[in-house]
Amino acid sequence: MIEYVIAARYAGALVELAADRGILDRVCREIDMLADLLDPSAGEISVPELLTVLRAASIPKHEKIHVTDVICTELRFCEETGNFLNVLIMKNRVGLIQRIAAQFRRLAARRRGVVNAQVESARELSTAERARIQAALEVVFGRRVNLALSVQAALLGGVRARVAGYLLDGTVHGALERLGKRLALKK
Repeated sequence: MIEYVIAARYAGALVELAADRGILDRVCREIDMLADLLDPSAGEISVPELLTVLRAASIPKHEKIHVTDVICTELRFCEETGNFLNVLIMKNRVGLIQRIAAQFRRLAARRRGVVNAQVESARELSTAERARIQAALEVVFGRRVNLALSVQAALLGGVRARVAGYLLDGTVHGALERLGKRLALKK
């Protein structure tokens, strides 16, 4: 829990800085790239040894900063992203980069007036169906909606969406569960 709070604070500060300087989208891309570089599960993009080096207590912080400065220069990251990474190194918080990146995406989207929606369906949705769902959610929530789609065959049919702390369940599975609960109450 404490790591979530710490990550949110770091992400919030970086969102404010990036927004004030007009580089919010760029910093978002760069923080995501850093998180991928330091995530052992990110596959080809990942350099897990780098995270090991950056977390090693035996390596002086100024040497870690030199390494990350070279990386940030090679990747053409903006100064703000490089400085932010240096702060994480100085405060021994590099291990929180994935959480910080996730919080950064959430806070940046909120600042842009975008809400994220996780949409599950029993089958792959067509482009037209996706557009209709997105338009309907944008009307309901009064903001732009960014859809993240997944297929869950167990839903049997319909769509379930998680948006801004709300669950909108229009699935066959959900309807059967609600019917079962109503029938159980009548006994």
